[in-house]
Amino acid sequence: ARADAVVWVNGVEVARHTDGYTPFAVRLTPHLTKGDTLVTVRIDGSENPEIPPFGGRIDYLTYAGLYREVALRVTAPRWIENVKVETPDPLAPAKSVRARVILGGTGDSAEVEARLLDAAGGEVARAAVPVAGDTAEIAFDGLEGLKLWQLSDPALYTLALTLRSDAGEDSRTVRFGFREARFTPTGFMLHGAPLKLMGPN
Repeated sequence: ARADAVVWVNGVEVARHTDGYTPFAVRLTPHLTKGDTLVTVRIDGSENPEIPPFGGRIDYLTYAGLYREVALRVTAPRWIENVKVETPDPLAPAKSVRARVILGGTGDSAEVEARLLDAAGGEVARAAVPVAGDTAEIAFDGLEGLKLWQLSDPALYTLALTLRSDAGEDSRTVRFGFREARFTPTGFMLHGAPLKLMGPN
């Protein structure tokens, strides 16, 4: 099965993506003209004999269509493309957060402001770091009083990022939790304690 996507802007093909399970982005700016703009997306769910699995062996044929999130994002010429958040040693009493901010577009000097927020929106920590090339590295250490993500209390925090550059501003938020999940020879462990997982497959 497959889910091939083709994207056109005002009748001109601008992108193709073969796979309904991975995200992709298309930059529309070079294809825009004054007045109305028509963005067209076609999804083809036909079975492709070159891409397994196949419907004749297992029931794995998918429906075609936009069955996952689609968004139109308007940004400055320099924007936050992606963010990777890590929580080293989440079981330590004083916690740490590391974030790698990846930028897109072009621009000269830039700075990323990062604010770490709790579930109520209260500020836990703040930092501003310069951009080096197309990335910025955020580091928070010694964070005390933060809660672990638990099944009974799935505590989440928010990293709110603002990029300021000569090309303007862009912002992005990422939600994450502090947790340690490990598969061991004796079973699955959440925060060092065994947890029985039940379900199909």
